Amino acid sequence: MGSRNLSEAATVAAQHMNHHPQDVDSIIRLALIRFQSGNHSEAIRTLRNGIRTCTDSAELQFQLGTMLAAIDENEEAELRFTQALAIEKDHTDSLVALAMCCGTQNDMRGAFRYLEKAQKLKPFDAGILLMLTHAAKANAETGDSCHIWAEMPPTEPQCNNPNDLDVLSQAIERDPEFAEAFLEIDDDGMDDSVYQILVTLLIQAVERSPQRARLHYLHGAALARLNRCDEAITAIENAVQIDPRYLKAMILLAKLYECTDRPLDATSRLEQAILLGAEYADTYFLLGNLYCDSGQVERARWAYRQALRINGQYQAAQQALDTLAA
Repeated sequence: MGSRNLSEAATVAAQHMNHHPQDVDSIIRLALIRFQSGNHSEAIRTLRNGIRTCTDSAELQFQLGTMLAAIDENEEAELRFTQALAIEKDHTDSLVALAMCCGTQNDMRGAFRYLEKAQKLKPFDAGILLMLTHAAKANAETGDSCHIWAEMPPTEPQCNNPNDLDVLSQAIERDPEFAEAFLEIDDDGMDDSVYQILVTLLIQAVERSPQRARLHYLHGAALARLNRCDEAITAIENAVQIDPRYLKAMILLAKLYECTDRPLDATSRLEQAILLGAEYADTYFLLGNLYCDSGQVERARWAYRQALRINGQYQAAQQALDTLAA
């Protein structure tokens, strides 16, 4: 395999499997080699034969489902993932695979349900957590409220070792979604210690890559979760200075300005964000509140109407507009 001699690798793997016909790992290895060689039908046949021999193997069912999905045999793939869970109810990979099947069918409620189970089995898996937060957001957009409870790995003993912290911060630097996944969870779903760890890791990441606006933004967002608003503002202002079109940072910056009695700065940032394309109902609603607080009734009315134009079911915007009319 290392020398990319897949044909010879398949021969050796087949010989080994013939001597160990009930070795699930050997069956999967041979199937994967054949699949990588482009021999998809033979790879799938290998797994089907393996399932006849090892009828209680959830992993074989999962691998077969994965290969079927790769060649767009989605209906049977979903059945295979379901069969894997019937054999082993805690088969995390099958739960994630079924969630992805639900996603392709636009069944975000089903996707969230499977991912929620997977996350409980692997609470420290950042990939699952990221998919779960996206599924929760998709459900929220359709009016379904989904709450996520997440926890960080128990890192306290390791945090005494600077090398371990350095490895974690480098991981965040490579894959900022890891940190962003935690920051997108509702406040009541996380302990402050998680954000304290994130702040420490992001400081190191920022020191190594000071030119990356996203790392500054994530640092500021983590500080904001700890109510360290002044420090958060400084970090996010750095992000906007590096990337003047960073809409997500500008909107959070406006919220922090509002919380720290800087309504004019908050209004200016939101107006700028909208001019740059931040056509979000929440953004217009927040801007409407700022206009209302400063006595700019007509502008507030315009902003609330814009929020309702984007989301006709936005009750808070409708109530605010009705209050202005009264």
